[in-house]
Amino acid sequence: MFFMRPSYDVYAFDLEKLKSKKVLSGVITYGLSADKKKLAYYDGTDFGIIKVGAKALTTKKVTDDSDDKKPGGKLDIKRKTRMKLDRTAEWRQIFDEGWRVVKYHFYDPNLHGVDWDEVKEYYERLLPYVRTRRELNLLMTEMVGELNASHQGVRGGDYDSAPTATMGFLGAKMVRDEKTGLPRFAKIYSGNNMSTIYRSPLDNDFIDIKPGDYLLAVDGHELKPGENFYQYLVDKTRNKVTITTNSKPTMKGAKETTFKALNYDIRLQYKDWTDKNERYVKEASDGKIGYMHLPDMMGRGWVEFREKFERFRYKDAIIIDVRFNGGGNIDERIIDYLERRPYQITKVRGDTPMERPDEGFYGDVVVLINEFSFSDAEMFPAAVRVRGLGTLIGVPTLGYVIAVTPHRLIDNGYIRKTFIGIWDLGTGEMIESKGVEPDILVESPPEMEKAGRDVQLEKAVEFLKEKIAESPRTYDYDIPIKER
Repeated sequence: MFFMRPSYDVYAFDLEKLKSKKVLSGVITYGLSADKKKLAYYDGTDFGIIKVGAKALTTKKVTDDSDDKKPGGKLDIKRKTRMKLDRTAEWRQIFDEGWRVVKYHFYDPNLHGVDWDEVKEYYERLLPYVRTRRELNLLMTEMVGELNASHQGVRGGDYDSAPTATMGFLGAKMVRDEKTGLPRFAKIYSGNNMSTIYRSPLDNDFIDIKPGDYLLAVDGHELKPGENFYQYLVDKTRNKVTITTNSKPTMKGAKETTFKALNYDIRLQYKDWTDKNERYVKEASDGKIGYMHLPDMMGRGWVEFREKFERFRYKDAIIIDVRFNGGGNIDERIIDYLERRPYQITKVRGDTPMERPDEGFYGDVVVLINEFSFSDAEMFPAAVRVRGLGTLIGVPTLGYVIAVTPHRLIDNGYIRKTFIGIWDLGTGEMIESKGVEPDILVESPPEMEKAGRDVQLEKAVEFLKEKIAESPRTYDYDIPIKER
């Protein structure tokens, strides 16, 4: 598929003559010099420089960087260009700028009681000993750590990355057979091949591989007992791979399967976990309770909420799981849906009466939280409590809720600018560093998780079943129909 990038025409407007004239056509992007006298542009193929207000000389090429008489036209970027860079001076500038960003943008003007000038003096003594950009990030992250606040840190920058290789994944849980030492398929993760992020290569009706089968070879490399088969999947994500499998640990009667391996299968593992939770809730509640897990409080989380909300809004109760959720900013939208209350009843002849607005939920709500619910995944349950919209079950969150945005540095690294604090309207206290306490404390011991039990989810179902038994949701409104 071919995509066209948008292009623009650039005009100069004369404030004295109140007239405009076109100076560039079909540019992708442009920028002004610091003195506002020259304009650099990119048209998708070439770069060029013109004087501000002058027309582009698109046929002339700049051949001398020091020749100010010929500022217009295309740049010959094929020439070798070199720049002398003083790393020590650049790192000093990055350090000073990062320190100022915190001083003038941190949400608390008192900087949590920290003497920020003294902090700078302490850490800048170590600057002469910094030898890499990564070390500078480490030093500055330690510096902002003095604030004892969440969402802090320094990332990225101009440094060389070590060469990496991709790893192919089969979309299956593999275990080593104790008797033979060969890998076996313990589970083939189910996927949704209509989705680009939940593709499962072995979950197809034309694939003849079953749980319990042995993996005997990868791309012709016959596996030895105890051998790590992943070594044969390094850099195997571009082209198809061929694996040899059998229900017995022998090459006799084995079959080959060719397919395109995955770059990673973590999303399939995630889908396997959420599907299991949804099945459990449905079976344990006789279909009266709906379950949704929000992976984040951003795009994917919002899509998941809207999809499951449409499916479950007529159930007696729903469980909104924000455990292991890294945050985002959609809490207000979800709260809006949960706060809606019916104000009218609609009824179609021969059908069940329904509340309006129809996009509202009028049953019981449980929100699951844990120590890995971060940021907006803490603000959301805090709001549920303040507005009295449901019951929180799990363990306390950690209190990582200062709002943040990246501030770009000169070499495209960034320091996190934590500029908005959040207070709980119910208690008047900050959620930062305190977190959100559950209404019902339920810990999840490792031995339970190892046994495949989710005791927090089990408690949520148990709690809601009791609520439903006490006050089941009803649609019998007994609407009187008067003759006109």
